[in-house]
Amino acid sequence: MSGSSSIVNDPDLAFDHENCKVWEEMMGYEGKKDVSKAVGEECKRQNAVYEAVNSERTYLKNLKILKHVYQEPLLNLVTKDVCNRIFPNLDELIELHKSFTEEMLKLPDPENHNMYPEVGEVIAKFINQPILLKEYIKFCTNGQAPFVTEQLKNEKFAELIQECQNVSAKNYGQRNDFKSVLMGVTQRSMRISMLAEKILKYTAEGTAEFDLLTQCHEKAVAFADSLNAAKAEAEDSRVEKTARGWLIARRKSMSLKPGDCQMNYSASLAAGDTKNKINVILYDNHLVLFPSDEATMYNAVESETKGKSKSKTKSDVNIQSIEFEDNNVHVSKSEDPCKFFIVATSKSDQTETKVYTIVCEPVPDAAAAVKERNERKAREKSEKIFRALSKACAAHAASNQDGNQLDESMRTIADLDSEILALLAAKLDIMVGQSIPTGVKDFTQSVTQLTFDAETLHTIAAELLQSYTGDDKDGKSAKVSASFKSMLTNISGVTSGYQTGGVQQEIKKEPGFFKKVRQSIYSHPKKNQPTNQPKVDKNTIGGPELQHTTNEQVDAARDL
Repeated sequence: MSGSSSIVNDPDLAFDHENCKVWEEMMGYEGKKDVSKAVGEECKRQNAVYEAVNSERTYLKNLKILKHVYQEPLLNLVTKDVCNRIFPNLDELIELHKSFTEEMLKLPDPENHNMYPEVGEVIAKFINQPILLKEYIKFCTNGQAPFVTEQLKNEKFAELIQECQNVSAKNYGQRNDFKSVLMGVTQRSMRISMLAEKILKYTAEGTAEFDLLTQCHEKAVAFADSLNAAKAEAEDSRVEKTARGWLIARRKSMSLKPGDCQMNYSASLAAGDTKNKINVILYDNHLVLFPSDEATMYNAVESETKGKSKSKTKSDVNIQSIEFEDNNVHVSKSEDPCKFFIVATSKSDQTETKVYTIVCEPVPDAAAAVKERNERKAREKSEKIFRALSKACAAHAASNQDGNQLDESMRTIADLDSEILALLAAKLDIMVGQSIPTGVKDFTQSVTQLTFDAETLHTIAAELLQSYTGDDKDGKSAKVSASFKSMLTNISGVTSGYQTGGVQQEIKKEPGFFKKVRQSIYSHPKKNQPTNQPKVDKNTIGGPELQHTTNEQVDAARDL
């Protein structure tokens, strides 16, 4: 095979990682019972450093296998552009890790049994290079995996890759397939942080070396997080671009642009025991569940183009486009914090309901600390998607109200503002008359409830205005904002007046006042509630529940 003869004498490719002994075995300490505790702890540190060095040597070997065993022969079959798509900056990564490996191999002290002294400076020098993140982002955001999957459909390409894999296994002991070796590059960032953490674990606290390794570990974690964020953004962009193209092709009247995408998150669409990787993409009037895997995308798009009801294989997932114009859509949480449901009910046929199970699965990892962080991120992602969809569903439900309903709702909100404030002022007036001490618990609860009610009312107003299309929308928005500020100012004034022993306003205690307030609170929201608004599970986390003062609370205020 062309190119293989030029690498026989490369010492990096000759490294045999499978037969490496642990450091204490190599030094003859393994199994000895008379080893002191100090020597035993040092053995653990030496093992951790030795493991990190061997891991780096193995990784450098894999990079060179990619270059000499795969890239060079492929250049005889495919164009340079295809090779650059698969190996965009392989030479730069090799140089970075070759330099780091050489520095690590210089560390053992030959006059002290080849023990590794302090390693923090060498690791810090490597991890703090600004170019390191830049080069990894360039390599890892190029979409190699789905691209290689498509290339492997070419018979000659697949045959050559198989031949390369045989050479890699026979001559260099690398038995993983091509895609796995390639994936090792994208996963290296996590491995760096884990090795730094292990060395840190066996380094004495309170030393300069411990402090430096702590910084290295934090930097390695930040490096991995930044790289993962860049990979996720690139993947989202790639999938969203394909989804947008599919929508435009399907509905010629649409003129979607990149800026029209309001939300794009990767997740899994569960159906029974199977889970297909998808992107949950939200547009103004569409919610699209789009396959993340490029091969699946091609099958799904081709299936839609041909008008088939199913994709080519059972594992593929069809593109799901949920249109808000045709469906009442709402979301519901599951007991599993990483899972929720999208429920779409046809407006034309109320019996036609589809339920989509969305799962945000944590990235699997053996390390307990990393696993916990991955699970937390999965929960956070699930909540972010849920909140965004809750907001979108509420906006579309509110948009079903016409302009007259919007104006009436606005007037109801304004009336409730003044009446709730009057209720609290009257209540505080009674409390002052009865010489109830400042800071009494009931006073605090009243102010808290009033503030919450004010925020709730104005949140409703803002959501209603989002779907309002009249020319006076800006004026209405300004009035809502001004009303809210006025409400908070009044709350502050009433509170201040009570605390200084005075009453800010006199309210006529006419019979039926509280009954009138109670009727206004309970009649208006029910009157204006949209008839087709989907029922939302009270246990969802889509925002604070809209709580109102109960009859018992109003009666309690009257009886003070």
